[in-house]
Amino acid sequence: MPLVCALIALSFSQAYAKPSVKKVGGYTITSVPRPADRYDREASVVVKDSDGKTVLTVKDWAASLEWVSDLTGKGLMVAAISAYSGGAHCCETDYFISLGSKPKLLARYEMGNVSGLALTKRHGTKRKDIFTGYDGFAYYHSSYAGSAHLPMVLKVSEARIVEATKEFGDVLRTSYKEGCKQIENNNSEYEQGVIKKEAHGNGLFDNDLGGPVIEVYAISLLLGNEKEATDFLTKTLYRDDLVTLEELKPEIAKIVGMRAGRLTYPSLPYVHDAEADH
Repeated sequence: MPLVCALIALSFSQAYAKPSVKKVGGYTITSVPRPADRYDREASVVVKDSDGKTVLTVKDWAASLEWVSDLTGKGLMVAAISAYSGGAHCCETDYFISLGSKPKLLARYEMGNVSGLALTKRHGTKRKDIFTGYDGFAYYHSSYAGSAHLPMVLKVSEARIVEATKEFGDVLRTSYKEGCKQIENNNSEYEQGVIKKEAHGNGLFDNDLGGPVIEVYAISLLLGNEKEATDFLTKTLYRDDLVTLEELKPEIAKIVGMRAGRLTYPSLPYVHDAEADH
């Protein structure tokens, strides 16, 4: 098939993509993609119970069923549905709905520009946790690309999905070490003149490289090793960066403490319709 014909066929198949239907117990989950050539249209995911009643509707520029899985190991089937508003660096919202004898919205998570809901089985159990991220520091004393990004872990607790990152010290420790290494690399390039000192000012914060500094300090608050982080940063950073960090510490702690606030718990039936909201 000639390339032009192949591209036309692909465009046609995307523009007229058919809905997909998934059955889970007595529930029906119908996903309708947005036509690829219609940016003014919405995609949708609709969940109906065994009586045909709509319990959850998610409509946005993009919407998809991410997975259906037993998160507790005891037969609690949960569907994760994402909505994306389109545009640069914004915004994804995820819905977790249990599909038992009585449906329940276990959580609505405002992810911002984070994407990904990786399921990981907890060691020695049948339970699964959700590994994702937290972008509360997006554009915080940095460009978006240079912003601090923190890991975030969610778990099922008492018929809700809640924030549980502190329970995963190995995940936090890995991110902490990566952040420390990035700071050392940035400092090395700064000292060697790879980063022009006269470009924007002195130090990492003035050259859009303060994200890892914020990230290391923020993660240290979750790990409970603030002294270790402070000792490392004191030895590593320039005086101007240390002064900046000291000024930011109270606000960094506040933003770290806002993680759980991204989770809300609306009642069913629930409708997410970006077009109607605007």
